[in-house]
Amino acid sequence: MGGTTENRVRLLVEIIQEVRKAVGEDFTTGIRIPQSKVNDYPYKWSGIDSLVALAKVNSQLPIIANGQLAKPERASGIINNGHADIVTLGKGALANHDWVKKVQNEEPLEEFDSEKVLRPTAVIKDFEL
Repeated sequence: MGGTTENRVRLLVEIIQEVRKAVGEDFTTGIRIPQSKVNDYPYKWSGIDSLVALAKVNSQLPIIANGQLAKPERASGIINNGHADIVTLGKGALANHDWVKKVQNEEPLEEFDSEKVLRPTAVIKDFEL
């Protein structure tokens, strides 16, 4: 499955085609393709474009971009450049439940802190009030 980009995504395309046949045209389907490899994180897809831009150009389908988009200029750049139709936030939204409001009001954004967000505790923290 190595070689050209087309060959590297061939299995995914075949799976998507079979899923589409099984569920029909009226059922929304999607697939997540990471920019890097799970077992080789520094690896990036070849070429000068991001994977989301390649998907937009080659698929002609609605594209959702995700990953490291908490900075508003990065998120809006992907939309403004036509590389994706929608951006989603993960850590940025967890750190800033009011991300949209803060961006609109040009307020500073909090950095993601896993201790504040992911650590299960049974007490209400000061910053939650």
